[in-house]
Amino acid sequence: MPQFLASMNTNTVFAGRRFPLLRLDARFVLGLVVGIIAGIFLVSNRSGQFEPARAATYTDGSARLLLWNLRNMYAPWVLEYRGGVKRMWMGGWLTDADRANYSRMIQSGVAPSATVGPDKIFYSDFIDGAWTHPVLSFDKVGFHVNDPTVIQPPSSDGIDRSYWLYMYYTAIRNDDIEHGDWNRHTIGFASSLDGGRTWTDHGIIITQHNGVDTGGAWSPSALVVDNEIWLYYHGNRMPDPAESLQNYRSRFNLNGWQLIETDRLIFHHREPCVWGGTSLAYLCPPTYNADGLVKVNLDVSMRDGAFVLLANDPTSHFILRFVSTDGLNWQRSPHDTNPILNAGPYFVTTPHAEAGAGDRYSIYFGFSGADNSRFDSIHSWEFH
Repeated sequence: MPQFLASMNTNTVFAGRRFPLLRLDARFVLGLVVGIIAGIFLVSNRSGQFEPARAATYTDGSARLLLWNLRNMYAPWVLEYRGGVKRMWMGGWLTDADRANYSRMIQSGVAPSATVGPDKIFYSDFIDGAWTHPVLSFDKVGFHVNDPTVIQPPSSDGIDRSYWLYMYYTAIRNDDIEHGDWNRHTIGFASSLDGGRTWTDHGIIITQHNGVDTGGAWSPSALVVDNEIWLYYHGNRMPDPAESLQNYRSRFNLNGWQLIETDRLIFHHREPCVWGGTSLAYLCPPTYNADGLVKVNLDVSMRDGAFVLLANDPTSHFILRFVSTDGLNWQRSPHDTNPILNAGPYFVTTPHAEAGAGDRYSIYFGFSGADNSRFDSIHSWEFH
């Protein structure tokens, strides 16, 4: 057993899946390619309307099509590994066979706990300016798994982790899905020695009892801060609407699994409940969430010494942005007007931010032009 896991029981019987920086200023261009519909890109202009465009790529303020012809894939996470290898992980179904094979097993009498769930995690490499076809990287017997977040852990505590990667992922038991209980999401932990092609699973590290309440954990985002790993996520729906879909930060030791403390995030800027003439009041009445519109699918990174948070609204039509000096108290930047990305009738889910050269940033996201259950392409939005 590697030293950094020496005190962890890797024989745990796992118990307990998915529902996701960036600096904007007055210079950014709101021309946004949000997907391919009928073989053409759809571009959002300044009036918020969508119009067709034949151009395939843009250099600023635009979305680029990275992967397509996917069955239902989203939650992209990008990391540049040792030697300059740039790799993307994502979750879902690559083809119809992922779902069909699972259904066939269940219908034949195999217990849900004894078969791999249809949601799996895949990886793709960036080679010669393009992303390769996704390859299976991780699945889990008895579970749906999704929403990978991958980090390179530091060796600042004297333990050499220079060849390790950590992955946190959403996990929900097949049994819960088969019984229609979608409010049992938890977070698991895995490690890799081959750059994230394959993973050793270490089980569920955040259960329904997440350290604050019984809201569980869903759609993680990991960040190394000094000698700790901070994990951001949202919770499940709860019987009390005011407690539903809360946002959390769990702090872990550098071994990746030893919990230090969990706190709820605090948002000091209340978002409006009407955007673009569309009322979202049902998502943010006063009794539902004290700090306004519910935020899910969090992505947290650092930019110029500050924390930056991206999130979806629960409909996945919008991407929001917030900033913080301590990683716990959040507000809207004076440079921003939320949502920073409005996909209109389409869906842009589980955003992930990647820093570029200078003041450039890319947001990666899953895209659907149909509904919230068939994300058939992965895009990135580059701007400065």
